[in-house]
Amino acid sequence: MKKLLSLLAVSVLVITSSFASTNPSNEENGIAATTTVVANKETTASFTKHFKTAENVSWSKSADFSTASFKINGEYLSAHFSPDSKMLGVSRNITRNELPMTLGRELNDYMKKYWITSMFEYATHGEDNYYVTLENADKKIILKSEGGNFTEYKQTKKD
Repeated sequence: MKKLLSLLAVSVLVITSSFASTNPSNEENGIAATTTVVANKETTASFTKHFKTAENVSWSKSADFSTASFKINGEYLSAHFSPDSKMLGVSRNITRNELPMTLGRELNDYMKKYWITSMFEYATHGEDNYYVTLENADKKIILKSEGGNFTEYKQTKKD
């Protein structure tokens, strides 16, 4: 289950980054074009049970989970569902000011060498985690909050 949640978190980062881009030539840049996906009846029923007043719902699907992106109470969210239609968690993009104070202070240390390219909150099983993608000219780092602190979740060098 932890492996699935970790895969989901990384996938949310990729999806968030892909949808944040407004470049019409995304497909040429290696970002797959999005297509309209309809979730199965059980997943749709599970979604409706949790988010009765959701608007502008669109679905995407990977081999490991389905994602509903939607607007509710003026806020854009994404809900993630397992293949057996169980809700895994909900994510939303956030700003730096929405981080808990301790995480915001810790992020200041990273900001001396990196800039923020994405940031989101991921809520699952009553627990909120925060993910921040930082970059500089040489590398990309994904931070994950654990126990009130950030840990380096993933690091990649740029070509």
